[in-house]
Amino acid sequence: MLLSGQSRLRKFDPALIKKGVELLRPDNFRMTIVSQDLPGGWDQKGKWYGTEYKSEKIPVDFLAEISKAMDCSAGDRLPGLHLPHKNQFIPIKLEVEKKEVEKPALAPRVDRNDQVARTWYKKDDTFWVPKANLIVSCKTPIIFASAENSVKAELFTD
Repeated sequence: MLLSGQSRLRKFDPALIKKGVELLRPDNFRMTIVSQDLPGGWDQKGKWYGTEYKSEKIPVDFLAEISKAMDCSAGDRLPGLHLPHKNQFIPIKLEVEKKEVEKPALAPRVDRNDQVARTWYKKDDTFWVPKANLIVSCKTPIIFASAENSVKAELFTD
């Protein structure tokens, strides 16, 4: 099964995942570079916003480098290009232990409330669906010192 955000999207299918990964090849991709610092030379403009852009073939030498990287052994790969280590916090078992309750809880209870964190807990004792929400709030007067700081803080926390 595949988890995305708070939703369980589809059944876990290793064969289908392998098939999808095998479709990622150096000869069938599109690369987009977005930057405010790249030099001009734009030869096209977007229809609605007039954004300048340029579309061109990916250089052959760059494609050769990508092909070489794909064909190299695990020992020859750049150390920075690797999958992350196994995340021990991703649950393996997604079934919820169901217990008969006389009356479902109406509201969460506060588990912790101190200078570091405030946490609530409420088991779904109605539909028995596993779910978690994590909200991180940064409280500092610097955030509201300017509109720019406020926007940057919002982007950071999002």
